[in-house]
Amino acid sequence: MKLAIPAGNHSATLWRDNQRQAEKLLISDGSMRVTLSSKGITALVIENIATTAPFQSKFTARPAPPQAITHQRIQTSVGEAHAMLISLGPDLTWMYSYLSADRDTIKSAKIHVVLGDREEMLTNDSFPFEFSLPLEAKAAIKTVTFETTTRIGEVRQSAPIRFK
Repeated sequence: MKLAIPAGNHSATLWRDNQRQAEKLLISDGSMRVTLSSKGITALVIENIATTAPFQSKFTARPAPPQAITHQRIQTSVGEAHAMLISLGPDLTWMYSYLSADRDTIKSAKIHVVLGDREEMLTNDSFPFEFSLPLEAKAAIKTVTFETTTRIGEVRQSAPIRFK
């Protein structure tokens, strides 16, 4: 495994399946050998490496208000669609949506999002049919409409779905 870390030798602690392993590993010029867990998580804690993660200051721990709609499941003419708001803080908010239909049913899909100050149209021509739209912290989604083109060329559109 090749890691993007500074050149030289670095010591690392291995965690396998949420358990710290006693063995220490040596990373030499970004390379090491490690056996990955077959049904779990394998992680490394690399010692004495200075890291920066400028996005972390944008995280907040404030949950959505109890009345806020953060996920909607929508029945459309080509199956079920999902639209959800994901927020890790005011500067890290987006709407993520996807269709449950597969490539045998749909050739392409679009989502039309009406916000308080603008409209957005996103297109996806390949399976899985999913969409991600970055949002400003106080953006209000008014409606979401899905449009699909079936394999035989038939265009179908869902009714506008209201977000509160």
